[in-house]
Amino acid sequence: PVSYAIDGIRELQAGVFPVDTFLGLTAGASIVLAVSVYVFRKDMV
Repeated sequence: PVSYAIDGIRELQAGVFPVDTFLGLTAGASIVLAVSVYVFRKDMV
């Protein structure tokens, strides 16, 4: 599931942030962090 999400984020970056790579990486990293925190809390509860 994680690798699938990462692939989806990479495709999203390629489609939405083709000009500014740094912006795409930052957005992707923040999304991954938010999802991982959500999943971690979900597993804890």
